[in-house]
Amino acid sequence: HIMNILLVSTSSRKNSNTLRFVNYLNRLFSESGTHEISIINYEQYDLPFSGQAFVKRETLTPFQHELVSAWEAADLI
Repeated sequence: HIMNILLVSTSSRKNSNTLRFVNYLNRLFSESGTHEISIINYEQYDLPFSGQAFVKRETLTPFQHELVSAWEAADLI
């Protein structure tokens, strides 16, 4: 069974340690060839702070849409 795995780099810094680690995990999982891997990178994130605003499905930004879609499709995050 192929598992859909979502790797999330939550740092907004370019080439952050988090992103480098996510890329390393991606290479490891890809070598096995038995999983579908997706990566979300927060370099261009635009999520509101908790309690200050709400995200509505009908008005998602491109980043928010990518995040929600990947999250829904993932078997493992």
